[in-house]
Amino acid sequence: MHILTAWDPGPERPGVVINRARQGALETDLRPLAETLMAAVGVDPVTGRREEGVAVIGVAESAVLTLGARYGQDAVFAWTPAEWSIVGCRGGRRLASGWAVEASNSDP
Repeated sequence: MHILTAWDPGPERPGVVINRARQGALETDLRPLAETLMAAVGVDPVTGRREEGVAVIGVAESAVLTLGARYGQDAVFAWTPAEWSIVGCRGGRRLASGWAVEASNSDP
């Protein structure tokens, strides 16, 4: 699964209307490629700043990185069974970390 956005590329902060239009265009580009496409939202827990995005399954990482770069993004997220990574859209940078699922002991 990859998670990407078209919101606020680089230093730009064009506002909600333009960001949503860009995001719509990105999702239009992804639809023919993706097995699954789901809405995603990233929120900074300190500032509350948010960016709308999309999680996709079934799209080759090279295509995700190309689209991320086309929409001015520095990086995308990649989530696999083995790692959670931030992957640079240009230059091959990858910052990987592990992750795990833990069963809760509390009753629902």
